[in-house]
Amino acid sequence: MKKLPTLPPDYRERLLNTREVAAGLLMKPSTVARWARQGKLPAFRLGGRLRYRWAEIEVSIAASCRVATTNQPNNTKGQL
Repeated sequence: MKKLPTLPPDYRERLLNTREVAAGLLMKPSTVARWARQGKLPAFRLGGRLRYRWAEIEVSIAASCRVATTNQPNNTKGQL
């Protein structure tokens, strides 16, 4: 069985490259880079290469998540 890549232990404090972010999100590096170019993930270029801050990625993903709600009728008769 193939071992999944992991994030480095200090991933919260340093700049990450595309492969490291892909490992943390369980995505392909090409998808991470494409999402960064499309503005779906916060990134910047340093020395011509994409770099990321994990805290910014977490905030971005949390902001884009939608919470599903259910429209259930109120139980006014006390029935379970």
